[in-house]
Amino acid sequence: MLPYEEKSVDLAVASSIAVLVFANEDFSDIAMLELKPHQLADGEKECLGKCWAPRSLRSIGVMGLVGASPRLALREPIDTDCITALSNAFLEHVHATLCDGLAREVFN
Repeated sequence: MLPYEEKSVDLAVASSIAVLVFANEDFSDIAMLELKPHQLADGEKECLGKCWAPRSLRSIGVMGLVGASPRLALREPIDTDCITALSNAFLEHVHATLCDGLAREVFN
């Protein structure tokens, strides 16, 4: 079995949309740092880090869309309810990303 670092990089490379996922201890607060198709600039990453610090978020893993299938590379095992929360948040992110891309095509 591949270590997390390799699995997460492989997933990010293979995905059309990929995010680094952060969550608090009980998964009631989830945040995503976009890796693909657009990466945040270093200044934006620093700003997010400062905003997220009081929220006690920790890195959970990488989620990506490979073809039409969502995939997940986790740092550590998590329970089914947490995976459901991550999946719902990722689907919202994918929807927003696809809608933004469509809007750019239509209005540019």
